[in-house]
Amino acid sequence: QKIIIYCIKNNKSSFEKNGAKLLEFFKNQNLTKIHIFGDTIENSNNVKCLHELIHGMKLKSYSFDKYLTKKNSENININVISKMKIDLKLIKNLNAIEKGVNLTKDLVSEPGNVLHPDEYAKRLNSLKKDGLKINIYDEKKLEKLGMNTLLGVGQGSVRGSYLVTMEWNGAKNKSKPLAFVGKG
Repeated sequence: QKIIIYCIKNNKSSFEKNGAKLLEFFKNQNLTKIHIFGDTIENSNNVKCLHELIHGMKLKSYSFDKYLTKKNSENININVISKMKIDLKLIKNLNAIEKGVNLTKDLVSEPGNVLHPDEYAKRLNSLKKDGLKINIYDEKKLEKLGMNTLLGVGQGSVRGSYLVTMEWNGAKNKSKPLAFVGKG
């Protein structure tokens, strides 16, 4: 067992960035069971700082291993110990950010022969379940709108040309946040 004291100086760096640095440290030290004593954070908004620290760890834990034959299955378990009241609204907002960032990372990590315009439009359309209003403009709709330059770019491809718009009018889903288990 190890006891690690980590000091965060005020205004030097964000708690989110420090969370990412901490997770990287834990990985490098091969630490898989971590207990964080949150009541030791000295700041005017301890709850927010603690949530942002964990948020940084969660963002740093992302890995794109969809096509790897040997996937890293070792998890890092983080147990936060604190007497502070949990801010469920903040956690929900941070979870939404994490989900969006990870989806974006997934999309940019896919090879072009997998994530072509047809598949991209299909995946974006699946975001309707999360409350987004999705409009997909295919070649017929693009032609009606006079978007000939866009159509000209895709003219030589066997794939379709699309323009996708997304609208967000606020959260409707009242789901509870999930617990954090990151990949090491």
